[in-house]
Amino acid sequence: MELPSEWNEDDTATQTGLEVKPVLLQKGETKLALYGMGNIRDERFHAQMRARQIQLFKPAENPEEWFNIILVHQNR
Repeated sequence: MELPSEWNEDDTATQTGLEVKPVLLQKGETKLALYGMGNIRDERFHAQMRARQIQLFKPAENPEEWFNIILVHQNR
């Protein structure tokens, strides 16, 4: 789901929050789920974190076997 960069642009997107799906990497027995978030205004990121509106999807098969890393890019 694409979300607008401005907080007030789309009422539906701001109500449903952010959905982040991982890039899954595996080498041998090592499994890595890498989540990435682009530049989001600090106010919006903070508000959605407080409202628990950031949904991080887990791998479908054996989610407990994956090591999770999230990268948050803030353009400063």
